[in-house]
Amino acid sequence: MSRICLCLLIAACSFASGCKEDWAARLGLRPLWRNSVHPSQAYPIEQLTGELTADPPRFSFVVLGNTDLAWGESSGEEEATPFDEIMAGIRSIHPQPGFIFHLGDIAEKPGDVKAWEALRLRVAPFEVGLPRGGLYDPRNKRCFVLPGDRDVEDKQTEGDFLDRFFRPSGKLPYSFDWEDFHFVALNSETTDDSWLMRYFGFNRRQNRITGTQRDWLEEDLGKNREKKIVVFIHKPLFPPVFSRHDGYCLDQYHSDREKLLDLFNEHSVKVVFMGHEPIFHWARIADTYYIITGGAGRKPKAARRLGGFHHFVYVTIDEGSRMKVYCIDPDRDAVQERIDVT
Repeated sequence: MSRICLCLLIAACSFASGCKEDWAARLGLRPLWRNSVHPSQAYPIEQLTGELTADPPRFSFVVLGNTDLAWGESSGEEEATPFDEIMAGIRSIHPQPGFIFHLGDIAEKPGDVKAWEALRLRVAPFEVGLPRGGLYDPRNKRCFVLPGDRDVEDKQTEGDFLDRFFRPSGKLPYSFDWEDFHFVALNSETTDDSWLMRYFGFNRRQNRITGTQRDWLEEDLGKNREKKIVVFIHKPLFPPVFSRHDGYCLDQYHSDREKLLDLFNEHSVKVVFMGHEPIFHWARIADTYYIITGGAGRKPKAARRLGGFHHFVYVTIDEGSRMKVYCIDPDRDAVQERIDVT
């Protein structure tokens, strides 16, 4: 009886709350009406393109994740994948985005070098990574890539990943600028700083930002206080309660996650884009939007009304530096949702 009462209480609070409520978002809760009917705005890509042509954004980019490219005897270079349809949708939008940011899980298993190389072919005309010694230039179409848990699992696969997806820092976490925006890429799959922990195989996937990466992040954000900051990371800080990964992402270590959350709040981070989950899901905590977008290939396990469908995210930045985030479903040729980031 007590469990039933508790469930009814949570459901009632969830129904009454909105995405701006800190306690609900930290628990991964969404209002019942949003969990029941997913799309809030829907119109064809052609209409979106028309609006962008009439009022061109100052800059735009695409965020996606979980392509899960397989490369074995039963798959090949010419075999069509859901990611190919995703890329066809991206190429159909005008103006073209300045860059694509891949949130990780390129392949189905760590260290699949052939799958990593297949990504290079499928994202054309976007070039993967940066040339050694080069800086990001918006005139050159680039695809930046984060490692997921299906990409790296130890120092060997981390090294292989860095060889193919070069970073200016020579390390997995890195950052770059575009005018008044600062983009930060974090690594949720890093191996533990402690050699003893690595030796015994404990805590190999940290699911937290600590140690040298945390120190680097604090310094990097401190140097860019005057800029508008956007963060990319593979594992979500707040996986939804219906997810099978609930408790196994950055929420696994509550104290470290709260410290990271406070750091984002201190530096007024605008948006945190996260992958890992093959869904579209978002929450607003304080003044930061936390957006999960991992629908670029992996078969969704959640219901469509919970965001379980193939999609990518198209982000525009206007002259006033305001951001609009569009969730686009190429299967329905429609924008499923738009988030206005002020």
